Amino acid sequence: MNTNSTKMTFMNTMMIGIMVSMCSNSWMMIWAGLEISLMSFIPLMEKESVLSTESSIKYFIVQSISSSMMILGMIMSTKKISWLLISYSMMIKMGAAPFNTWMISVSEGLTYLNLFIMLSISKLPPMMIINYSMTENPMMSILSLITGAMMGLNQTSTRKILTYSSIYNLGFMLMMTKSTSNWISFLMIYSLMLLMTMMLMKTLSISYINQMSFSNQKTINKLSLWIMLMSMMGLPPSIGFINKLIIIELMIQKSQMVMITIMILTSLLTSFYYMRMTFSSFMFQSMSMKWQMKMNNKMLLSMSMMSMMLSPMMMTLKCIS
Repeated sequence: MNTNSTKMTFMNTMMIGIMVSMCSNSWMMIWAGLEISLMSFIPLMEKESVLSTESSIKYFIVQSISSSMMILGMIMSTKKISWLLISYSMMIKMGAAPFNTWMISVSEGLTYLNLFIMLSISKLPPMMIINYSMTENPMMSILSLITGAMMGLNQTSTRKILTYSSIYNLGFMLMMTKSTSNWISFLMIYSLMLLMTMMLMKTLSISYINQMSFSNQKTINKLSLWIMLMSMMGLPPSIGFINKLIIIELMIQKSQMVMITIMILTSLLTSFYYMRMTFSSFMFQSMSMKWQMKMNNKMLLSMSMMSMMLSPMMMTLKCIS
């Protein structure tokens, strides 16, 4: 897939399929939009490696199975069973636990751009379909939180860590399916954080954790990556703290203290493997004076400032309104 015009065509077709799925009021049109986005995304996964071919085949098989389950749910006469099949088919399509195994193997064969599409944009139609059912599945949320937090602890590949982080954040979104504005805000903020993190990792050519320790990158670049990962952790005053604040406020309103406890404990685990990604890289330069460094890369400067300043601005606007 070397032709830029071909990439743009498939990208536009994929976005059209997503918009058709989200804007249609007919089940057949929703299914058609999902299939259009699927068939447009698979050619984008192609690159000159065995892993990309394997990933595209696995992705196609899993998405076909979930689409078949969706069609089966559409033709069922019993409303309860119909919604159950449709909801679980969307869980498979998004890779929620315990249906997350395929995402891990697929992520290794993707570029950072394709991985970003799979972990963020492609989740919009399935989440909207689950939102139509107006049902919440706390067990699936808990499984996604625990799986995403614990399974990421022993990973060395940055793609796998970001995938498990996506599964973990999906557990948050599944708890807000009845509140459309909340899960859309959550997904938008998470997508922004994920995009900035992946852009930085692509710029630094990082695919594994040990590359962060022994790479010849400047300290300021590693510091920028640290700020991005702080935002992914959800530490204040980064923009990722807004996501944690949204879900905690919603759970407090519902008096679900058990869920809040699970979310906080699993959040500590995710913070551990994010800190592990950059802690060793700074140990090799512990004697350098960080306050004397100059930010020469304007892109890194803008992303770092955006990550650190958006959270106070959004909280100020919230208090004013």
